[in-house]
Amino acid sequence: MSARVAVLRSRDAAPGLAVVFSLLLGLGVGYGIASELGDWILLALTAPIFLAALLVVDRRLIVALWLFLTPFLAFYIKLELPAGIPDLTAARIFALLALGTTVLRVLARGMSPAVRRPDVWLLLFVALRSISAFRSSGALTEGLYILLDGLWLPLVMYLVVMRVFDCARDVSRIQRVIVWLAILGGGLGLVESALSLDRSIFDYLGASTGVFGVWKHEGVRRAAGPFLNPSSYGAFSGVAALIALERWVVGGFGRRSAPMVLVLSLACVFFSLTRGAWLGTACGFLAFSWFSRSGRGVWFVPVAALLLAIGAGVASEDQSDAVGQRFGSEATVYTRLALADRAVKMMGQAPILGHGFGGFNQGHADVLSDFGSPDQLVSHNTYLTAAVDSGLPALLVLLAALGRCLWRVGRQARAQSTSLESRMRLASLGGGVVIYAASALFVDMIYIGFDSTVWFLLIAMLNFAVDGSPRTPSKAPEARCA
Repeated sequence: MSARVAVLRSRDAAPGLAVVFSLLLGLGVGYGIASELGDWILLALTAPIFLAALLVVDRRLIVALWLFLTPFLAFYIKLELPAGIPDLTAARIFALLALGTTVLRVLARGMSPAVRRPDVWLLLFVALRSISAFRSSGALTEGLYILLDGLWLPLVMYLVVMRVFDCARDVSRIQRVIVWLAILGGGLGLVESALSLDRSIFDYLGASTGVFGVWKHEGVRRAAGPFLNPSSYGAFSGVAALIALERWVVGGFGRRSAPMVLVLSLACVFFSLTRGAWLGTACGFLAFSWFSRSGRGVWFVPVAALLLAIGAGVASEDQSDAVGQRFGSEATVYTRLALADRAVKMMGQAPILGHGFGGFNQGHADVLSDFGSPDQLVSHNTYLTAAVDSGLPALLVLLAALGRCLWRVGRQARAQSTSLESRMRLASLGGGVVIYAASALFVDMIYIGFDSTVWFLLIAMLNFAVDGSPRTPSKAPEARCA
């Protein structure tokens, strides 16, 4: 018996050791690349280390590592390779590690008959968007790089989740990572806003991969932290708030700290000063209420609004004025309406095949709109951009993928046989997908690779949770955890 306990303890310790090893590895490589050594020397030194990491890192842990480390290491890691070869960034390195660990598992154990099939609609959307890159009037290389980070890399992480996750505990691990990233990254963003830093906080911490933009509104610093964009910061914080609400209701990990995490996450949503994140979070809480079959989510919407009002009241006078102007500003409203008006007109010109990947950003300035002439802006809407670039079929396929996912979640979450824990997990994941779906009305996810990947990861975990529902005990995630 003691020998068996020792073996179990060693298994439990292995993921922790892998986390420490990978964290030190990533930080070491990041600061190494930031040094004055040559790129080729670094590549020769780090390639064997990453190869060894494939053998050390747990296949499920790599998803957590990608999610937690990518935002921070994005400020430090960028290994430039010869022209025509995508540079090695943190997101791409960890995606390669995830893909490598999955391939090693398949080669070692073979393809299990219980492998979950990916969503055909989601795969078709990626295919249609990719095909449109070859009809782009812009530089093919630039379009392919955007597809790499905004569609292909998210698809790799989606397939990894569908292939290697075994039980509900794997989903809970990723939820923990989201919470910790929201706490640490969200805290850094609040510091940026409170101190009104004129540079990214990571510039003060030695970042050297370029000058990162400072986001302000009427002179007030908008919180962004490690997410590069306040909209990403706000949407991710909203997802963390839903997970905190789930833990508060169900118990388990973090139940005592759940109220504090909820308040902190909502404060981060607020200080992002992003109306897309505000709307998305409100929609996420409403979806949580519907999926969980309770009114808790509905009650937290006015509570969230109250917390936002309190935050505005305790802020400085400048911040209070900026918040009021943000709520009532019409300039960006007309800008978005102009972009949408142009998108509709461009869709009429090529409704089936579209204008090619990047067609909207390259050609919308030539289309007249009654709402204004925003000529220097890129797309601010995922759905309209997909329709303009890749045709209406691409838009319909994306909507079908989201609709099917949320319909299955609603049916399963509201089934009488679904346990409270499973229902709340489905509610928080479904609400997270809704947050990003609503945020996609204000930004183009494909151009923000991290957002797109998180969105795909949430959909993957949601599909996994539905496929392993208690209604099919033999395939339930809880049963496979034994």
